[in-house]
Amino acid sequence: MKKIILIITVIGCVFKLSAQSGKKIETNIRIIHRFFNALNNHDTTILTKFCDDSVHLESPNWEGTKTGEPALVTVYARYFKSDPYLKYTITNIVATNEAVVAEYVSSGQMTNPEANIPAYMKGKKYSLKNCTRFNFKESKITSIVTYFDQVSFLKQMGFFEQKN
Repeated sequence: MKKIILIITVIGCVFKLSAQSGKKIETNIRIIHRFFNALNNHDTTILTKFCDDSVHLESPNWEGTKTGEPALVTVYARYFKSDPYLKYTITNIVATNEAVVAEYVSSGQMTNPEANIPAYMKGKKYSLKNCTRFNFKESKITSIVTYFDQVSFLKQMGFFEQKN
């Protein structure tokens, strides 16, 4: 009889943990959809609401890791300023209770290139497939690691058509 009670208790705990894990996954996916809505609205203030104060950011766009909400705002504000048409379209999401991987397409037009961007890139349209892993802790994004084909971007910008 003790074995049956123990088995029932263990099964109950497994179902409870599974339900809690399912809720975390649903919450994380909901946060990512809201994060992408803020990206599409070019709203850096809202982006910070989803992130931990010491969020870590990594991308092939820069060397090393950037840390904290000010870095998050700076990175995305740069993108939004240089491309007021920038849009993100989620194509796939894979989620656990600790991380979400989002595949998406970013597309736009390099309308206001930064000072150090070559003039030939101005006005060029682009469309890129991206993959970003978002890590979570207590319903806050703690790290954002983005991967994309930088060579494809440079091709679309006309980089390889330039003469040395």
